[in-house]
Amino acid sequence: MKRILPVLLAFLLLLTLPAHAQSGSLTAEAVESGGTATVTVRLDNPGIIATRIFIAYDAAALQLTAAENGEVFPRGSTTFGKELSNNPYIILWDQSTRPDNNTTSGTLCTLTFDIIGGTASGTADVTVTADKSSTLDVDLREVAVTGTTCSVRVPVVEEPTPAGKVRSVTADDLSLRYKAVGTITPLVTADDGVQYTVAYGGFDEKIVCVDKDGNVTALKKGTTTVTVTAEDEYGNTAECTCKVTVTYTWLQILIRIFLLGFLWY
Repeated sequence: MKRILPVLLAFLLLLTLPAHAQSGSLTAEAVESGGTATVTVRLDNPGIIATRIFIAYDAAALQLTAAENGEVFPRGSTTFGKELSNNPYIILWDQSTRPDNNTTSGTLCTLTFDIIGGTASGTADVTVTADKSSTLDVDLREVAVTGTTCSVRVPVVEEPTPAGKVRSVTADDLSLRYKAVGTITPLVTADDGVQYTVAYGGFDEKIVCVDKDGNVTALKKGTTTVTVTAEDEYGNTAECTCKVTVTYTWLQILIRIFLLGFLWY
């Protein structure tokens, strides 16, 4: 009986000690609703009192707009990252000052994303990873969390297909007398309903001046090339060139000869 009593006491003492945590796991699930997606992160908790997770996501398709605490840890022990735009986004839970063992499993946090759209695959990834060095049990020992990374496929809103595009642009050559004003009149071919703008560039500014509406002012005798570019609302462009030639009238020639001699030539 004397030998059995110490064994019983030791067994009872083991029952009263907090159970050390075994391995846990993270899971995540995404639900899309219109232009947003809600990602629920769950923790299978065998006795974890503190952890830190990293939330990385495809920033080309998603924007994190909200992060809310779940029921696994009390709100008072939770620290959310200040900037939702940080990628990865970090959330920390810490109950290391409490002596009791926590074995609550359930929702760790809920994340809300705006869906930007336009990715070629039509999906985007959200990856949730637990930091091993910050995942601790009641004795402040590191806890292995299996399946620390989970990829969530979030449907992405597709960009609308362009209704059409600008097809071509042509413009006739233009001849002007010195100091005269003329207009380049481009002929643009585009699909029905497609909006476009026309721009002018590439010309010698000593010979002519061309404004945004294609009005040309002759400044000096010579020939220059004007590039005409039509661009539609979807970014498609069509381009052509036309020559602008500036000449003098006989009267202008005589005036220059008599007033300036042949220095102007």
